[in-house]
Amino acid sequence: MLRKIRRGLTFVLTAVAAMLSLAACGGEDASAAWEVCRFANKMPAGVVFECDEAVYSPETAVITARLTNDSVQGGISFGADIYFAKKVGNRWGTVPGDYVFIMPMYGIGPDESHEFNAHTSMLEVKLDEGQYRLYKKVWIEDNAGRGKEYTVWAEFEVAGDAVAG
Repeated sequence: MLRKIRRGLTFVLTAVAAMLSLAACGGEDASAAWEVCRFANKMPAGVVFECDEAVYSPETAVITARLTNDSVQGGISFGADIYFAKKVGNRWGTVPGDYVFIMPMYGIGPDESHEFNAHTSMLEVKLDEGQYRLYKKVWIEDNAGRGKEYTVWAEFEVAGDAVAG
């Protein structure tokens, strides 16, 4: 009887240790608790948001993205904030981190751009291989001065054989 209890206890402790190890490494079990991100099917017309590279190394320290007003006559307004999301299964989740930003408001007119540097050091987990997005909220005004908030994103991939940026 005592032998069965020891085996059962060993099994339970092994299972708990495995779960803690996955959570500490940022495995899929940990990502299940991440805040879900919902993205529109397409970007707003006239807005381009792209990373400088399509693929980054897990050791990359900074990911640079450029927000461009391709043709929005009323302009695009936004703050300095930028967030990381990772695709896990068929959903996007916000990668946990210390997202602290100064909050000035910026604006770009037609044919203007603004560059963002997203530092991976603010994240609570290391970027591992997979599909990612940098995302942020922007305010777009039409010619009549009516505005609407949108979420824009720049996609990138993290792969082990990429060169660190």
